[in-house]
Amino acid sequence: FQSLPRDELLTSIEQGHQLARVAALATGGGRLGEDKLPIILKYAEADDPLLQQAAITALRHCGDPAAIEKLVHFVKKNNEPFASAAIASLAGSRYAAAHDALLQIMKNEPPASQKNIVRVLAEHPRPIWSEAIYEFVKDPREGLNQEALQALTQVGHPKLIDVLRDALNAGDPALRNKAYTILAERTDHESEQLAMDYALKQLADENLDAATFSVTLNLLNRVKDKRAA
Repeated sequence: FQSLPRDELLTSIEQGHQLARVAALATGGGRLGEDKLPIILKYAEADDPLLQQAAITALRHCGDPAAIEKLVHFVKKNNEPFASAAIASLAGSRYAAAHDALLQIMKNEPPASQKNIVRVLAEHPRPIWSEAIYEFVKDPREGLNQEALQALTQVGHPKLIDVLRDALNAGDPALRNKAYTILAERTDHESEQLAMDYALKQLADENLDAATFSVTLNLLNRVKDKRAA
């Protein structure tokens, strides 16, 4: 479907077996050209959820305002799995207008929706996302800060180490554990030092939970620090 002639591709989308239609639309729909956009938009509202999701996936290849508007509609509607598919299409698009639209949505959606957007953004790392995600690191609503911390680690940010250090000293236990888990997996010197200092404090706690103890043992197995003995 990524190499078929466009007329054959269109025939597969409109007349093929149901599963073939879904695959053709999802993987080849973006090759049809702007003049065929109404066809993709039609399937985005199809009664068949598989075709609908395939069309949403195909729309990432379209820079037309109508395509971006349709994706924004599904994000705001917040009906899964279509919302996550639409977020992924906006995030994975090569068009700046799609990225701008997603950033605008992030400012106005409720925390649960923002959390979902941040999670998907981490799967499509771009420098443009880092500042937007950075703003959510200190937002504790719906666990948004934890999701943002994980996403920022994957996307990257100049102040990432400072953010992780602050999170490690936060009053929120869940955020502390998330920061510790992230730091314990990083191999740069500064991250290892932060993680080891925290690990040594945890070893002195008689009520250390199993999950944190497991992270600590894995860290000690990699970073040989005599103080841990």
